[in-house]
Amino acid sequence: MKKSLLLNTIGSVTDKGLPFFIVFIANKYMNTDEFGFWALYAQYQIAVSTIIFSPIYNKFMRKFGVGEESVINLKIYHFKLVSVLTLISAFLFGYFYNISIIDMILLFLYSLLFVLYNYLSIQFRFFSKELYYATHSLLRLFLVAAGIVSVIYIYGSLKLEVLLWLLILSHIPILIASIKYLSIIIKKGDVLEYIHLAGYGTTSTLINGVEKFTYSIVGLSLTELGYYNLVYTLSSSPTILVETLKKTFHPDIYKNVGKGKSILSGFSKLSKMLLLLLAVGQLIIPIVAYYMLTYLNLINEEFYKYPFVTDILILSFGFVLYNYFHFVNPYYFGNKKSPVLIIIQLFSVTVFILFSLMLALFFTDLNSLRSVVISKSVMISLVFILSFTFYKVTTARKTK
Repeated sequence: MKKSLLLNTIGSVTDKGLPFFIVFIANKYMNTDEFGFWALYAQYQIAVSTIIFSPIYNKFMRKFGVGEESVINLKIYHFKLVSVLTLISAFLFGYFYNISIIDMILLFLYSLLFVLYNYLSIQFRFFSKELYYATHSLLRLFLVAAGIVSVIYIYGSLKLEVLLWLLILSHIPILIASIKYLSIIIKKGDVLEYIHLAGYGTTSTLINGVEKFTYSIVGLSLTELGYYNLVYTLSSSPTILVETLKKTFHPDIYKNVGKGKSILSGFSKLSKMLLLLLAVGQLIIPIVAYYMLTYLNLINEEFYKYPFVTDILILSFGFVLYNYFHFVNPYYFGNKKSPVLIIIQLFSVTVFILFSLMLALFFTDLNSLRSVVISKSVMISLVFILSFTFYKVTTARKTK
């Protein structure tokens, strides 16, 4: 387990590190308009990935849990449907922001290769090939980083089209290398299940960003939204720990779900201790990150008038619970109960909007910003509490 944890940590750090590296370099060497466009597309891709791509990942994990994925090969479900939806999403984004046909095609190719890479990494982790996952993740980061540095060294700047080409090319060697030990099989699947999982992806997008879409409704100014985004980024910084533990424990959790066992059945004391320490890390890491940014003078002076530490702690308490939601939701995917999660998340989003408006209305001393912070913490806590309660109730009935 220690080896698996180490390799998944390396893979998670490099996967999460790639977009940070691009932002760090691109903001200085890319045209400001092109950089803004890239930042916008990166956020758009996160939403598209959650809605369009995550259903095929979750479908594979469910089938793995019930023993249907016993042969080591790259089985891709709904590939034609996903390809069409990816093409449509690239076209809509390109049409809305008036980009060239070439850039639109590049966005489509990159999105498709991106989903294949993620699908491949899941296959590796679930079949105890974490070394392949970590190696491929490092290779992808190296190819993109080396390409960007070389282009900047030669030309002194970085163009958007060049960045897209580098991202595309960085994925191709990985997919070619995987053919040596993975056969690629395109398989049809239950479209209704895909729609349910896509619905879950949509509500998950709302959970993660409803306050950004409704900031004017809940009374935030653009400056307050900027401050809130910084607080949210710091509060969610332990996500690297969550991702590492998810990648390490999910294969066993899905097996337990497939066999009708408790989620953590068979987990060692060390594994359970790591899950408990996740709560401690969630409360400590964001505060440490804040003081590091303060020491390095990397926080906008206009934001110092806000109570950083208090807001970070309020959000962090919500994330303490929400982080554990990622270890409960396999029960729903494994038992085709994703519609229940959709209802839970829609209810939680509704509570967020009503609660933030109520706080701002009835507590005049509590400004809109603080009401949003509190409401966000309540919303993400509610997602875990309701999903865990439903899990415990339904499993208790089965044991009677």
